[in-house]
Amino acid sequence: MPFYVYAWIANACLGLGAISGKLSAKHQIKNPWLFNFVWGLIITVLTLPFALAAHPHLPTHWGQLWLMGFFSMAAGVLYIFSLYAVDISVLGPMYNLRIVISTILGFLLFHERLAGFQIGLMVLILIGGVLITVDERFSTKSFFNRAIVLVLITVTMSAIYGATIKYAMQFEGYWEVTMWGNILAQVLLIPTIWFFWRDIRKVRWHEWSGVVGIGVFSTIASAAQNAAYAVNIGITTAILSAPSSMILAVMLSLFMPKLLEKHTMKIYAIRFSAAAIMVVAALRLSS
Repeated sequence: MPFYVYAWIANACLGLGAISGKLSAKHQIKNPWLFNFVWGLIITVLTLPFALAAHPHLPTHWGQLWLMGFFSMAAGVLYIFSLYAVDISVLGPMYNLRIVISTILGFLLFHERLAGFQIGLMVLILIGGVLITVDERFSTKSFFNRAIVLVLITVTMSAIYGATIKYAMQFEGYWEVTMWGNILAQVLLIPTIWFFWRDIRKVRWHEWSGVVGIGVFSTIASAAQNAAYAVNIGITTAILSAPSSMILAVMLSLFMPKLLEKHTMKIYAIRFSAAAIMVVAALRLSS
C-alpha cells in the first residue's frame, strides 16, 4: 500500500485510541504512570506475534534502536500526562504543530530546504495553536498555562520520535525497528513501577477496558505510522495531524456531554476553524 494509506489508518486509530484513553483517564484509571505502563505493555505484547512471524534478524545497530526506544518512551509518557491535563478537542489538533517541528528537524538533520513561505506557514500554524485552546473565558490563560506547556513539550517529543524512526530504519528493517523499539521503550519504563504498584489492585476488572482500547488502537497506529514515516516524514505528519479525535469528541459532547467534555458551539466553532487553518497550512507546508 502507498505510505499515505498507512498514514490515514494510523490517524483513524489514533483518534479512536485518544477517545478510549480519555475515557479511561477521566473515569477509570486515576494514576497516569499505571495507565502509561499498561498501555505500553499491551502494545508490546500485541506487536510481538506479528513481528516474530516476519522472522526479524537480531539487530546490529543497537545505538539507533535505544535512541528510538528512549524517545518512544518519553513521547508516550508525555502523551498520557497530556491526556489527563487537557480536552481531547485541544490535544488532537495541537499535534499539527508536529509539522512545524518536523520541518525544522528535516532542515537541521536531513538538510531539507526551508523557504520563506514555509516560515510563514509555520507562523500560521502557531497562531492556530493559540486559537485552538480558547475556552468560554476568552482569556490568554487558556494558552499560557502549564497544561499547554506540557502539550507543547509532548508534541515536540513526538516529532523527534518520528525522526528517530526514520533514522533507525536507515540501519534496520521495518519489523526490527517496530519490535525492538517497543521492547526497549517498555524496558525503560520499568523504573516507573515505583510510582504505581500500590494502585494496581485499586482498579476493577471492567475499568481496564479503556486502556485496552487505546492499547489495541495504538498498536495498529504505531505499525501503520512507522510504515508511513519510513517513506515520508512531512506528508505523514500532516495526515496524522488531521483532527479525528476532535471530531469524535465534539460528537460525543452533543449526545453525552458528561462523558468527556462540554463547551458551547461557539467555542467548538472557533476550535474547528483554528484546526482547519492548522491542517491546511500543515498540508501546504509538507507539499
